[in-house]
Amino acid sequence: MSNKQIDLEAKLFKGFSDKSRLLILEVLSAGRKSVTEITEETELSQPNTSAHLTCLLECGLIRKEKKGREVFYEVSGKDVTNMIRQAQKILKKHSKEIYNCTRY
Repeated sequence: MSNKQIDLEAKLFKGFSDKSRLLILEVLSAGRKSVTEITEETELSQPNTSAHLTCLLECGLIRKEKKGREVFYEVSGKDVTNMIRQAQKILKKHSKEIYNCTRY
């Protein structure tokens, strides 16, 4: 595997490393939501939510659709949701070790 590929993978995981972005992705995995709905469900501020949505959108992990004055967001594909679910399976199996890890 090339260094470029590893760098790209690390960048992907860095995108998933922020708790707010993971929370937003979890909310969106349940279906399409407006910014207001996302803000209410995550309890993040509206500016914070918008900044994370922009990041996720630019990375291609979510997509948006404008309907009238509202903008709705959704996960860009099942592969993103599947990755989150796979991480949850790993955590179920290794949560104690990960929790106790002092390296990161």
